[in-house]
Amino acid sequence: MTKQEFTTQYEALVRAELAPLTQRVTDALKALIQTDFGPDAFALHFEASSMELTDSFPVCWFVFDKDHNLRDDILECELLNEDIPCTISYDLLESEAYVDEILTWDVAFDTFQNWFADCWSEAGGLNSGYVAYIQNHDSGWGLDLNTRKECETDSLFGIEPEPDPLPKIPWPKKDEITRRMTPRRYDERVSKMLNDGDIALLDELIADGWDVNYAPFRDDISTLEQAVMWKRIELVRALLERGAEVGIALYIAERDHARGSVSSELIELLKGYQTNQSEESIVVVHTSWLQKLAAKIGFGHKQ
Repeated sequence: MTKQEFTTQYEALVRAELAPLTQRVTDALKALIQTDFGPDAFALHFEASSMELTDSFPVCWFVFDKDHNLRDDILECELLNEDIPCTISYDLLESEAYVDEILTWDVAFDTFQNWFADCWSEAGGLNSGYVAYIQNHDSGWGLDLNTRKECETDSLFGIEPEPDPLPKIPWPKKDEITRRMTPRRYDERVSKMLNDGDIALLDELIADGWDVNYAPFRDDISTLEQAVMWKRIELVRALLERGAEVGIALYIAERDHARGSVSSELIELLKGYQTNQSEESIVVVHTSWLQKLAAKIGFGHKQ
C-alpha cells in the first residue's frame, strides 16, 4: 500500500474508536453553545494534548474576549466530566501494522481534531456566533472549527504575526525521493549516531543494512538533513561520502546560516555535492563505498 492508503485506513480505525463518544461530545458542545457567557464572550478555545489520547477525554475549554483576554470567571473546564478511561487505545496508536509506515500519533490527533469539528458542526456550532478552534496543548496553531482550516490562533483574533527579520529563502519544492522512516530496530543507534556525530557507528549501521537516506524522526527530513540541522559537519561529510542525497539539506544550511548558527564551510560542502551529485553518481558512490566497507570488516552487504 502507499503511504496515503495506510493513512486513510488508519484514520478509519481511529474514527471507529471515537464513534461511541460522538453523541456525548455533541450534546456537551450543544449545552456549551447555549450557555450565555455575556456580551464580551468572543471565542471558545478548546485544548487537547496529542500525548493524552489514551487517557480520559482530553479536551478542556476556555472563554476569551475579543482582545484575546481569558475570562477570569471561567477557568479551565473539562468538556466531559465523566471518567472515560480510554479515548484511543494505546494498542492502535502503537500498532505494528502502521507505526513503521506513518506517524500514527500525529495522524490520530489530526483525525481526532477533525472528528471534534464534526461534533461541533452537528451541535450547531456554525450558527453560534463564536469564533471556535481546537489546538494541541502549547501550540500556536489550531483547527478553526467553523472553517476547518488550520491557522495561527492569534489570527482568529485579528492579531497580525510579527514580521520575520530573517532573509526570505523560499522553501524548495519537494523532490521525487520517496522517504521512509528508519525501521525501529535501528532507532537507538541512529539517535546515538546523530547525537555524538559517531562515524564509526554510521559504518556499523550501513554494514547492518541501514539506508543512509532513511528519515530518522520525521518522514520528510532525511538523516543528512537532520545532521545539518544539528551542525554535525563531519557526520554530514561522511553521509555524503556514503551516498546520502542532498535533498533540501542545502536550503536548511543556508537558512540556519542566515540565523548565524551554521558555518559557510558546511554550505560549501553541500554545494559541492549538490553540483556533482546525480542519480547515477549516487549509486556508484554508495556501491563502491559498501564494497570497500564490506572488504574491510569482512561482511557482505545486506540487500
